[in-house]
Amino acid sequence: MTHTDDDNCLQVVGHSERQDDLVVYAEKGNEELIKKFNAALSDYKKSGEYKRLIKFYFGDIEKQS
Repeated sequence: MTHTDDDNCLQVVGHSERQDDLVVYAEKGNEELIKKFNAALSDYKKSGEYKRLIKFYFGDIEKQS
């Protein structure tokens, strides 16, 4: 992704070859947001909800490898 100054948003400039790549962006230096996101992600993984959501939105990525 790249930042475009014209409209102050992000633009997709390429795609990953891997099916399981998922990227989340945060403003550089926003440590509070990153800390909260990582804590929530950890909770989702521990509860099993993360795997359920990945399967729901992206299919069974383990079978796609």
